[in-house]
Amino acid sequence: MHDGTLLSDAFEVHTVELPKLGRARQIDPEDAAAHDWARFFAAETDEERKELAMRNQDIGKANQALERLSQDPAARDLARWREDQIRLYEMELGTAREEGREEGIRTAIEALCEVLGLELSPARRSVIVAMSASELTPLLESLKQHRRWPEH
Repeated sequence: MHDGTLLSDAFEVHTVELPKLGRARQIDPEDAAAHDWARFFAAETDEERKELAMRNQDIGKANQALERLSQDPAARDLARWREDQIRLYEMELGTAREEGREEGIRTAIEALCEVLGLELSPARRSVIVAMSASELTPLLESLKQHRRWPEH
């Protein structure tokens, strides 16, 4: 589309951001079929898929194939495994983000200590390494505000 290169005269490629699908106000009649396909892919209920299948014969065939596939125990097991892998990945990503946040706050504390000329002894450094992000954030804020180590 951008450079005019013809990929094929046999098919068209449409990209649709499914999360933005519900915000579409008016649909150009030329885009109605692509919009229906996008709604089919984003459908959350069988009723939605069946409604679209009744309006479009090709979507009807796809819906029949989906129903046959959902009856296959091996396909269901594979789908369940995939969902479990996605959840595991998201949990690992969340853990990595938290660790990254903690490391970022630790780095900020070290940099602030260097700028303010505050001693960061090995004992203090080991305490900071053991702290979570929820403990590090108030420490960083205290250092910024008071320009000295909090007294405990």
